[in-house]
Amino acid sequence: MKRNKYSFFYLLKYDFLVGVMLSWKKYFVTACIFIISALFFNQAISVHFLNIKVGFLDYIIEIFKGVPIYIPSSYKTFSIPGIWILLFLYFFYMFNCYPLSDIHSYGQQVLLRSQKRIYWWLSKCLWLAIGIFIFYVIGYFILLLFTLGTGHTFFEMNHEVNAAVTKINTSNARTQDIFYVGILLPFIVSMAIAFIQLIISFITDSLIFGYIAIIILLVASAYKCHPLLLGNYLMLNRNNLFISDGVSANTGIIISIICIALSIAIGAKKIQHYDVMASKK
Repeated sequence: MKRNKYSFFYLLKYDFLVGVMLSWKKYFVTACIFIISALFFNQAISVHFLNIKVGFLDYIIEIFKGVPIYIPSSYKTFSIPGIWILLFLYFFYMFNCYPLSDIHSYGQQVLLRSQKRIYWWLSKCLWLAIGIFIFYVIGYFILLLFTLGTGHTFFEMNHEVNAAVTKINTSNARTQDIFYVGILLPFIVSMAIAFIQLIISFITDSLIFGYIAIIILLVASAYKCHPLLLGNYLMLNRNNLFISDGVSANTGIIISIICIALSIAIGAKKIQHYDVMASKK
């Protein structure tokens, strides 16, 4: 009985219940952010066009467009897109608290009594992946509702709207390209950044350090276009699908997978030597 209580599947069930189901209010805020983005997009479209159709992919482009590459000059000020930074600041805040709060409560009992400490860590990693998946499913579902509710197209892009509103030239982009750089890429990259935040918070035993590190990464990414600044892969305006000197989606996915794997490995090593008694003080 005791073995079952601290089995991997028992811990995963617990994490899903406490870390996901009982955190439904956080996902409600997620829906609100996507709704606000869609409403702002529709408002911007109405300024330029009357009775024009846009689709699901256009909403995706809008929310992940980010900002063009910043070139410092005396007449151009540095700025960060409001919806983009709001979305990801909330995203990383949302997934920053639970693992560390658990290790100072129920997780302590697991680590003290379980002979498989790694189960606790792997369960948290899977919780993070599931939570991120649900985050995007909710967001995309909201955008889909806007698409269906207005009778707009789904798989087609409105190049005219994107040129005028999102300021992204989509005339040479295929539907599968947008699915790759606008759906799969943000999912993988944001998961990698979330794992980086998780491991920083875990190692420093501080929620603040992990979150601040990610804020710095996002701001630095908006300021500088560089392949190692992962925030660039979360902005379509920085993707080489649309600009010649942009970052590559393939590179972003490879770097992200490496970051995820390293984070899991470092955390697995750390948890074996984690001083539970010291964390109680």
